[in-house]
Amino acid sequence: MEAAYEYQKYGTTFLKENKRSILGDEMGVAKTRQAIDCYNELGRPKTLVVAPNGVKNLWVKELHKWLDNIDYAIVEGNFEERESIIKGPQSITITHYDIIGSHSLYDTNEYGKRVKVNENMRHLLTFGKQKYNLIIFDEAHRLRNRRSKSFEAAKYIVRNSKCEYLVMMTGTPLTNSPEDVWPLLHLIDPKKFSSFWTWAQFNCNKVYTSYSPYPKAGDLKDPAGVKK
Repeated sequence: MEAAYEYQKYGTTFLKENKRSILGDEMGVAKTRQAIDCYNELGRPKTLVVAPNGVKNLWVKELHKWLDNIDYAIVEGNFEERESIIKGPQSITITHYDIIGSHSLYDTNEYGKRVKVNENMRHLLTFGKQKYNLIIFDEAHRLRNRRSKSFEAAKYIVRNSKCEYLVMMTGTPLTNSPEDVWPLLHLIDPKKFSSFWTWAQFNCNKVYTSYSPYPKAGDLKDPAGVKK
């Protein structure tokens, strides 16, 4: 197996020592390799990988590339099959952000009436019952909208699993504005970053528009503070 570069070793050590962190390296510098090495050096704990749907097979390829005897499963198939996989004993469970989308099914209630059941909520409840020690969010900037279902689902899983290690992988933590990074900070430390507006008040300039009497979060007061 090809040895890791020094900066990759540094990144892996950073993830292990900080336990919960953002891996914000640029694209093409093997963030996935660093996350996999972190998993391996932690003794291969029970791990959940959440990635875009089109990237989940890339994770399988990378796992086989860097590790031997991989115990993993991809959450796929029909509803019952997905539920079974989520509850499975595998070391690594790979799922995707779309799993919390608008998928639904019909079931029969106690009165024999056909009713719509939200599959993503049932999957979310099952994910929340699993005790992951490491959770990895690939392309974590997809969680930047603090009002989105994806962010709410991520909060639920991280909170209920009580994971010790959390890796947020993204080459673009600040996609559009400073407020994009707050959801990631909240997942890392929900007590320190409990309120978006408290964080914005101390870290962002206020911007007023003609559409509202209330200010919006503008640019960072201290751009260098992002690195701290």
